[in-house]
Amino acid sequence: MKIQTFFNIAIIYIIIITSQTKAQGTIVHVKSKILKIDSTKSFYIIDIGLKKDNGVFIISKACDNYLLKKIKIKKNVEYIFKLRYKPYNPNNSFLSKKDIIVEYADEKLVWSNKMKKTFYEECLNMCGLYIDNEGNSN
Repeated sequence: MKIQTFFNIAIIYIIIITSQTKAQGTIVHVKSKILKIDSTKSFYIIDIGLKKDNGVFIISKACDNYLLKKIKIKKNVEYIFKLRYKPYNPNNSFLSKKDIIVEYADEKLVWSNKMKKTFYEECLNMCGLYIDNEGNSN
């Protein structure tokens, strides 16, 4: 009975550590320019890119998070974005290569795995069209 309890606790511990490591590993800092700002009813769609590295993320128009050092973003200006990243790799999952993964905002297609850019789940240093000035010199 004690051995079974030990194994149960060990498995729970491994699951917790693994999930925390994955969550921490998904946050990246990307230095990039704003290429395009589009919008839907509720979201801004931000296309970023620098050389061949292009990406996209959505951010809510409603800004309920007050950033102390914030500046309004501008197109063609370089910023440092703190982004939550989830790699979509059909080779490592149950999906076949022909399956399509898509991301929508208010029924508007934002990204698919057939596009040549990365989808970032969340920008952690932006609120609306404002970015935390920490680390940005604009």
